[in-house]
Amino acid sequence: MKKGPAETWSIRIDGKITEAMQMQDVSKAQLSEMVGLGKETLKRKGTDRSLGKLDFLTVALIAEAAGYELDFRRK
Repeated sequence: MKKGPAETWSIRIDGKITEAMQMQDVSKAQLSEMVGLGKETLKRKGTDRSLGKLDFLTVALIAEAAGYELDFRRK
């Protein structure tokens, strides 16, 4: 079964969450609070594969916590 864009992005964001947790040496609840969400938000959204629906700022903060620099490029 083909995955939709939100589910595909959810999987990718989940990987960045894991990287951020490792780099920052924090739990998922602590990372969730670091990026301005409630303690259980990342855990709950990861379970139901709705991470792809997070707002851009939250995803950017997760990426930065994982050590990524965001850059916009034209195709």
